[in-house]
Amino acid sequence: MKKLLSLVSVLFIFLLSACDQSALINKIVSEQEQIYAKNIITQLKAENVDFVYEQLSPEYQKTVSKQQLLQLVLMFPTEQEKSVELIGASSNTVNGVWTATLNFEHLYGAEWLISQVVISKKDQGYQLLGVHIAPQSESLKVKNQFSLSEKSMLHYFFFGAMIFNLIFVVVTFLVCIKTPIPERKFWWFVFILCGFFTASLNWTSGAVDIQWLSFQLFAAGLIKVGDYAPTIIRISLPIGAVWFWWKRYNWLAAQKKDEQDNQLDA
Repeated sequence: MKKLLSLVSVLFIFLLSACDQSALINKIVSEQEQIYAKNIITQLKAENVDFVYEQLSPEYQKTVSKQQLLQLVLMFPTEQEKSVELIGASSNTVNGVWTATLNFEHLYGAEWLISQVVISKKDQGYQLLGVHIAPQSESLKVKNQFSLSEKSMLHYFFFGAMIFNLIFVVVTFLVCIKTPIPERKFWWFVFILCGFFTASLNWTSGAVDIQWLSFQLFAAGLIKVGDYAPTIIRISLPIGAVWFWWKRYNWLAAQKKDEQDNQLDA
C-alpha cells in the first residue's frame, strides 16, 4: 500500500509541475538558431532592411517589400532598449521542411514589445520566413500570472472542478485498495486514475478547448510552461472512479450475501 501511495504522490507532483522554460527552449531550438533569429531583430532595429530582405526566402521576397520592413522598424520605440529575452519557441517539420518560430520580449522604459521571427533551414544555414512585431501594455510574465481575483464564473468552475476531480479520484483510489474485488484489481487502479474527454481553459484569455478523444491522470491537470506562458487548467470526466462506486455497491452486496449463506450453511 505504501508503494501505491508513493506512486500516486509522484504522479501528482509530475501532473502539477511546470517545465523549466530555458531548458525547454534549448531543446526546441539550438543556440545557433537563437542567435540567427535575434540578429534579424537587431538588424531590423538598426534599420538595416537590406540585410533583412536578403535573408527572406525567395518566395517571400516576391510578396514582402523593403517598405513593409521599414514599417516594422517604426514600431520599435526610439528610446534605449533595457532588455530583450527569448520567451518562447516552437518548431515542426512538414514534408521534410523544418521551420521554427521564436518569440522575444523587449522592454523600452515603460513600454513592452513582442517580436516573432519565423525561420527555416536552407543548405548549411537559415532563411527568414517572417517577422512580426506587437506592442504590449505589460510584460507577458505579468499578464499570464496566475491569480484567482477578478475572474469569471467559468474560471471558478474549472478551478473548482479540477480540485474536486483530483480529490475524488485520489479518495476513490484509496478506497479501491481496501475493497475486495473479484478479479482484475490492477486494471481498476488504472481505470480509476484516468479521466476521459478533456476540456482545457486558458486562464489568461478564458478560451476553452475540448478534446473528445483524450485521457489524463487524475481527471485534472494544471499546466504552465514557463513564466511567460498562460496557465492551462484541464478537467476530464472521472468515468472510472464513478463506475467503481457503482460496482463497489454490487461487490459488497454480493460479499454480504455470501457471508449470510455461509452462516446458514453452518
